[in-house]
Amino acid sequence: QLAKKKDPSKDDKARTVDLRKALENIDKSYLTQAKSSSDRINSILKTKVPNDSKSIPEWQKGMDKWYRDMLNKEAGVSIGHGLRVTGDMSVKDKKASILVNGKF
Repeated sequence: QLAKKKDPSKDDKARTVDLRKALENIDKSYLTQAKSSSDRINSILKTKVPNDSKSIPEWQKGMDKWYRDMLNKEAGVSIGHGLRVTGDMSVKDKKASILVNGKF
């Protein structure tokens, strides 16, 4: 509204200056807060993000450690005497196979 007036009064000019100063203060404030937030996030990312080699895959989250270790160690189910049963299935080809692996 002040910009529409061709000949603003003394009070209008003072109000315009006050508004401009208030906007500059708000601008400085949010830039300071944004910088502070950015610095904190960068600090957290440098110190808290796990190393990729030690991170748990998404599909294994929530599983107990012993079960994750078993999955990563060897495929199949141990049936004793060094024998393991593994399988493979293909829905597309309509085939399934069961393998017994071990030393005889």
